[in-house]
Amino acid sequence: MGTMWPGIWNVVEMTTDPKLDEYEMNTNQKNVVRNALHEDPKERLKETEWLLRIINSARNIDPQTEAEVWEIGAETGVGYLKRLGLDLADDVAENVNEVSAATACLFFGYLDGATTISESCDGGGGNNELPKKKDDEDELSFAKRCHQMAKAMFTPKYKLKRG
Repeated sequence: MGTMWPGIWNVVEMTTDPKLDEYEMNTNQKNVVRNALHEDPKERLKETEWLLRIINSARNIDPQTEAEVWEIGAETGVGYLKRLGLDLADDVAENVNEVSAATACLFFGYLDGATTISESCDGGGGNNELPKKKDDEDELSFAKRCHQMAKAMFTPKYKLKRG
C-alpha cells in the first residue's frame, strides 16, 4: 500500500493507532499527514477525503482525529481564501482555525469535512447542503457566504427536554 502515493502508508499506520484516540496529534504526526498531501487546495481536499476512507476502512478512528486530518487537508485552502482577501477571523471569537478550515472545505465542496470539523468543536453541523456559487458571483463573495455558513455550523445544537 505504501506505493499508492508517497507517505500514505505512514498516515494510515499513525492514524489507526488506538493510542491516538486519547490525545491530539503532535507536530510530527501532523507533518506526516501534510507531507502525504499535495499543495493544490482542491486536490488536497479530494486526497484528504480519500485518505480518510482508507483509514476508516482499516479502523474507525476517533472523530477528533478525523477532524484534525480534515483541518490539515484544508490548510492550503485557508491560504487561498486569505489571498482572495477573506477575513477569516471576522466575527469569530473562538475556534478561528477550525472555522477557517470549515470555510475552506465548504468553498471547495467538502461538506463532510466542514461538518466533521464543526462537530468536533461541539457545533451543530449544517443543513446537509453545500453553498453553490452563483453565476454572477465572484470568488470572494462566494467565500464570504461559505464563511457565514461555516460560522453558523459552529453554533451548538440545543436539545429541548420534554417533560
